[in-house]
Amino acid sequence: MNLFSEHLYSSPNKAFEELISNSWDAGARRVYVSVPENLQDDEAAIWVLDDGGSMDVEGFRALWSVATSSKRAVEGADARRPIGKFGVGKLATYLLAHELTYVCKAVDNAVRAVTMDYRRIDDDPEKAALHIDPVPLSVRVLTPADLKALLADIPNGERAQALIDAGVPGPNIDPDFDDEFGGKEPDAPQNAGTWTLAVMSSLKGPGRKLSVGWVKRLLRTSLPLGNTISIYFNDEPLSSAKSNIDVVNEWVIGEGLKLGTLSLPDGEVIAVEEHATPYPHLQIEGIGPVTGRFRLYSDRISGGKSENIEVSNGFFINIRGRVIKPEDPYFGLDNLSHSVWARFRATIRSDGLDSKLSVNRESISDSRELRIFRAFLMKLFNKARVDFDARTAAEWPDVGAVLTEKWGVLPFEPLRRVVAESLESGGFEMPSFIQVGTNADIEAVSTTWGNATRNAPAEMITDVVMSELETSDRLSHYDVEHRRVVVNKNHPFAVEHQDSGQELRLLRDAALVDLLTDAFMTDIGLSIDQTTEIRDYKDRAYRLVAQVRRRSAAQIASLLIQATGHAKGFERIIGDALDFIGFAIQRLGASGEPEGVATAIASPAEDDTRVAYKFTYDAKSSAKGVVKTSNVGIAGLARHRSNYEAQHTLVVAPSFEEGALEQECEQNGITPIKAADLARLVLVTVGYGQINLVEFRKVFNLFRPDDVTAWVDQLVETQKNTKHLSLGLLIQALTAISEANPDRPDMIHCSLIADKCRELLGDHNFPIRTQVAAAIRGLSLMAPNVISISSTQDVFLNAPPSKIGELIAAQVNAIPYGYRYGIARGIES
Repeated sequence: MNLFSEHLYSSPNKAFEELISNSWDAGARRVYVSVPENLQDDEAAIWVLDDGGSMDVEGFRALWSVATSSKRAVEGADARRPIGKFGVGKLATYLLAHELTYVCKAVDNAVRAVTMDYRRIDDDPEKAALHIDPVPLSVRVLTPADLKALLADIPNGERAQALIDAGVPGPNIDPDFDDEFGGKEPDAPQNAGTWTLAVMSSLKGPGRKLSVGWVKRLLRTSLPLGNTISIYFNDEPLSSAKSNIDVVNEWVIGEGLKLGTLSLPDGEVIAVEEHATPYPHLQIEGIGPVTGRFRLYSDRISGGKSENIEVSNGFFINIRGRVIKPEDPYFGLDNLSHSVWARFRATIRSDGLDSKLSVNRESISDSRELRIFRAFLMKLFNKARVDFDARTAAEWPDVGAVLTEKWGVLPFEPLRRVVAESLESGGFEMPSFIQVGTNADIEAVSTTWGNATRNAPAEMITDVVMSELETSDRLSHYDVEHRRVVVNKNHPFAVEHQDSGQELRLLRDAALVDLLTDAFMTDIGLSIDQTTEIRDYKDRAYRLVAQVRRRSAAQIASLLIQATGHAKGFERIIGDALDFIGFAIQRLGASGEPEGVATAIASPAEDDTRVAYKFTYDAKSSAKGVVKTSNVGIAGLARHRSNYEAQHTLVVAPSFEEGALEQECEQNGITPIKAADLARLVLVTVGYGQINLVEFRKVFNLFRPDDVTAWVDQLVETQKNTKHLSLGLLIQALTAISEANPDRPDMIHCSLIADKCRELLGDHNFPIRTQVAAAIRGLSLMAPNVISISSTQDVFLNAPPSKIGELIAAQVNAIPYGYRYGIARGIES
């Protein structure tokens, strides 16, 4: 009993289903199930009443003859075919309860009862033996009074009594019932006035764990409820699951399906014959007749709210009237397209697999038949996938639509569904990429959003905007209240791609696609946990890519602080920082060598004296944040300088130990700088323009870290007070002047351009006319076809100012990639 029961069924819910299967096999048309609300009560009991053929004394004897069954010996060709064949189904009750009582009205009109108390086996001292003596079970014949007394002692027994008194009536059978498993509809069983009541009492632990909702769903899925059987569960009539989601295509398994042959992994080819009579079916070699249909729905039927989506996606395999293992719809197949799988449902009946069923009727043994059947199922799925791909391709916009529309051409339907479902849940089931204000009224937001987007897909996204969010926030999210995509301007990946208007547009487009992809993953049935895990992975990847590229000042400055405890990483980022500031870097780092050599390529001074210089640099990392003097190796640093004929030496550390370091640095001409100060030099470069490398050389006259810090403070202030005329500002001024003069004048004097620049900047003193003239001369060299300047500082435009930006961008794109950084900054047109 232990072997066959406790290890036979995957859950108490599955074990309970066996009682209903017994009703099916008994030819029942009406089944009533009663499960008490409180299964933890010591008096709790579960009963199942059906109007099928019942048992007399011989029937009881046959019932309790374990591992034998005569159910199929008398089945008719047109009758409903029984499920059971092994004779072990009743052992399911052993898992659920200590006591099982059958009360039966047989064809002789006698009412009999028999009770099996499993504790008589469990408590037997011989229970450990392989063989035990038969357990005698007493059969009682009940009078109406006896029956009434028996039912009065069980929960909801009065309901069972009323049903028995009424002849076990049932709900009206739906004459339009459509059996989605196909085949010939069997004759409805004839009622002979018999009935069977099975009562489980003294529930065991598994019996107390029955899930009412799951059991109901299991019964609706496992048995084709319709014109041959109906089930009441706690007085609620169960019906076959249906869907209110549109079916976009349906295939009936039979003539016209055009599947061709089936190919097995070993190369064997299996013949498939298509037939229309006596009903649509396929005859598959090694399997026999197969019926049913498969459907493709317009929306996913996996997940979602139960009141909206009731059918499930996947393969549902019916063998002799019962769906096997409905909780595992993949049927052993994998790597199926999620997009199609979420909308796909196949209901297949194949009684030919019955011989390969396991004892618990929940799996099919590995066999040639199983391999053939899986090849068949894969063929069905691929047929649906081809149809889905064709429909999806047709939904994407053509070139004309892309050129004439804005956001309306994008595939917003997945995002719309995900947002709608999130709002319907009151915000409790909202993915992280969808955001609503903390204090927002979800119901009001849902109404406003729904009204705006219901009939206008283009209103789903009104804009894609850059926003100052926390660095730790993800790259993008959907702002429901404003119906826009928000890109986190402070995300490391975004920081790396803000150097030009072209890069900003690319960043916004990438963030939009990223968001739509997240919505698509959620829409095809991935759980919130799964999509969150994928988003976390993508976010880590974005950040890692940004760190690997290290083009932006913010990224370099941040890593200078973060990498001080990582020797190789610290060496690398120091070279990046000096390169960003403007030095030509030769990276070394081998044993006995400096980390690198930096060369300043500066213009000659006014007296033509040489100002180019170079210095060796070294990194001293420390996990503790402070580098001891003994670890700096002053003498070795000086030797590096001499070996490479450099004029100066720079050593970078998170911080330095106070004391002898300063004296040794001065004696050996070593300049110590803190990583934070080098980071500030990087940031001031991007914020206020290129540092004058001639001025930078003055730092090598300093040998105390605090003096270097003070020098950096002064340099930052100097850079802040230095005016820079950006290319972006110049083009913006030219555009404003041109728009104010539709007939664009033949020439614009530099004084007018300077005045417009001052207006845009809100600065009365900068820039002046001569500064504008110098900038225009530079532009005229890069884009001579569209702009030129005369000796009298008159500017001639031969094209709109925006064209200047395009030509400058084209020039920049012709520069080798490694040298572009910084040149295109400020071009926003």
